[in-house]
Amino acid sequence: MNASPLTPYPSPSALHNRALGAYLGLACGDALGATVEFLTVNEIKAQFGTHKDICGGGWLRLKPGQVTDDTQMSLYLGQAILDRDGWNLTSVADAFAAWL
Repeated sequence: MNASPLTPYPSPSALHNRALGAYLGLACGDALGATVEFLTVNEIKAQFGTHKDICGGGWLRLKPGQVTDDTQMSLYLGQAILDRDGWNLTSVADAFAAWL
């Protein structure tokens, strides 16, 4: 998406804050969803009604607020992009190998 003169690119600090917000949203959603991961809608309704609390458990038996590999790998991906100032497949593969 190109920025027009009416919509300037965000400042580095604003971009940084957006990225932090995105990671925070990812981690919160992951911690919430981990409890019901791989359950059907009917199973979720039977066990929780409306699932809206970060309570842990699930097939990974996580503690409340603990995230899964989805969040962990996203953080490693982001760090690999920052380390190389852009996309580099080798850097990403190395980051995932280090995570593993």
